[in-house]
Amino acid sequence: MPRGVTQEKEGGFPLAADERYELDPGEDHIMLMDLTEDIQPGDVFEDQTH
Repeated sequence: MPRGVTQEKEGGFPLAADERYELDPGEDHIMLMDLTEDIQPGDVFEDQTH
């Protein structure tokens, strides 16, 4: 796939409830929409998915 083209990752990011997953620049990522505050690279925040 050409660089700069995004596509949903088949199978997603399976994680246990207490597991961490590092999202590094240029690698796997998630899209956060409708945020109430800005976040910057390096910020740590909690998110809950359903």
